[in-house]
Order: sequence, then structure tokens, then C-alpha cells
Amino acid sequence: MANETQDNQVPGSEAGGTPATAYGTITIGRIGYAVGLLWQPLQNPEDPTPEIKEAIESDPDADLYCLRSTSTPQYGIGKKAMGHKAGEPSAAAAVASALSEYTSVAAVFPVKEGWWLIAIRNDLILSEDDILFLSEQEAQDAFYSLMALPDWDFKIAPEEWMIDK
Repeated sequence: MANETQDNQVPGSEAGGTPATAYGTITIGRIGYAVGLLWQPLQNPEDPTPEIKEAIESDPDADLYCLRSTSTPQYGIGKKAMGHKAGEPSAAAAVASALSEYTSVAAVFPVKEGWWLIAIRNDLILSEDDILFLSEQEAQDAFYSLMALPDWDFKIAPEEWMIDK
């Protein structure tokens, strides 16, 4: 399969998505990070290629992926149509690695491109919670929805949102 990348390496983006999630990358410092990947647990870490190939073939726009080689292996699917590029680091994988002492993390970060939401549950990046919102209100609503789930080990949100840490 073409465009394979390894651990934390994947796409980036400049445009695309839905009205609420119009970008596929965020920039922190001078580094672009891919966001908006579709994350899935890896069923066969010894031979991930057939599983990932099947996932990519099931979505005509999917054409890139990254692997998270952790105790709970995952892959993230990226799309060139969202502006993702091979070799760019995944923001979600970077946060999961940086906060690896916690198994369940809900976080939202203000970034220059909007508001980036990430959720990690039982060491897995949640499939639909690697999202860049253009609207603070939409990001806040999504974050509050996550708070309905119990047992977050670590929460990160803007102080003015008054989230119990």
C-alpha cells in the first residue's frame, strides 16, 4: 500500500471537511500536525496491512494512514482530500504519547485554526474525537458531551469553561 507512515507520522491539511471542522492540520510552533483522522483499534498488530488496506478501500477518499504502536495498537486513516500529507505527525498520537500516564483523557485546545478536541479512552484515541472545530461553542458543546461519560483521568479545557479537573 502506498503512502504508509510509521508511529505518529501521518497527514496534514489546509482545507476541507464539514462546516464545523474545516481543516485537517493545526500548527503548533512551526510544526504542522494532522487532525481529523479516523482512528480504529488494530486487530492484528503482527500483520496490520490487510486490515488497514480494507479500511482504506472502504472509503474512496482515504489514502493515508499512521500506526500507533502502543500497548493498545491503533491506526488512523487520513485523506489527501482533506489536505493530509504523508509524513506529518498526528496531533492525537502526539498528545496520547505525551499524556501516556493517563488512560482516559478529554482535552480541548485553542489553536490558531480554531478549537481542537481530542479524547482518549482506555488508551485508545476515540474514533470521532480528533476534531478541529472552527466555533468555540461547538467545541464546548462536544467537550461537555464527553463530560457525560464518567471516569476521565485527566481533563484539559480553557479555564473560563469552568471544568472540574
